[in-house]
This record gives sequence, structure tokens and C-alpha cells, in this order.
Amino acid sequence: MKKGQSLIGLGVIDLENGEEIGEVVDVLFDHQGRKIEGFRIKRNKAKEDYYIAYEELYSLGEDIIMIKDRNSISSLEEGYQSILTEGEVIGNRVVSNQGDELGIVQDIVLNDNGELIAYELSDGLVQDILEGREMLAVDDTINYGKDVIIIDRLK
Repeated sequence: MKKGQSLIGLGVIDLENGEEIGEVVDVLFDHQGRKIEGFRIKRNKAKEDYYIAYEELYSLGEDIIMIKDRNSISSLEEGYQSILTEGEVIGNRVVSNQGDELGIVQDIVLNDNGELIAYELSDGLVQDILEGREMLAVDDTINYGKDVIIIDRLK
């Protein structure tokens, strides 16, 4: 399992020639599909950011992302949610359909296939220290609203 924010800053290496391409600056995500779509990377000496689709990875290690070759890199696509943009994923409020505020998404937890398995929620700094952060498993009780994630507590 990996957390979304732990992927930020990972180096990206071309497996074909061992060249360091750049580093991950954001994770692009699909709530509805419950998976990582790809990564926004900052290429060495480039002004604009680029995109690597998750399927193009050779491996996703603890310290480095290996891509198959340079052809894995493309122009940045629009329309994906960013885990770093406030309110798109991290920073999004989670409420129950019963009117209870459950917390704010602090991170996402992914399996080895890049699929979302849980949200890490914070209920404030003091609660985080005293009780730790809550993990909210992703299942069919979650609805993604415009402003909040809604958990159906009656299902």
C-alpha cells in the first residue's frame, strides 16, 4: 500500500537508458474510477509540466518511478483531479448523509495497482495526536458531491 502524498517528489527514471527524467509534482486521480490516472512530472530543465499515465510505468518503488522509455511521457492532459489542489481530493470534507462531519481528507491510500482503497481523514490536529487519523474504506456507500464527499450511513 502507498499513500498518495508519498509519491510527490519521487524521481522518474527512463529504464531504457538510465536517464533521470524529472520528478513527480502531483498525482492525477479519478474519484469515480477510484484510481490513479497518472502523474504530473517536472522534467529537468523544462518550463512546462508533463504527464505519465499510470499504465506506462515499469515500476513504482519506494524511492523511484521507472518508466519503460521516453515515449511514456506526453503533454499534460486536462480533466483529472489533482490530489494537491485544495478541495479536489486532499482537503475535501467528508460528511455523512445523517448530517455528521466526519473529517477532512488528508491523504489517499492505494493498493499496488494504483486503485484507491481508503481515505485518510483528519478531525483536527489535537484529535490526530490523541487518537490518530481515521481510515475510511472506499466502497459503494460513497457519493462524490460538488463540495463534499458524502457517506451513506444507512447502507
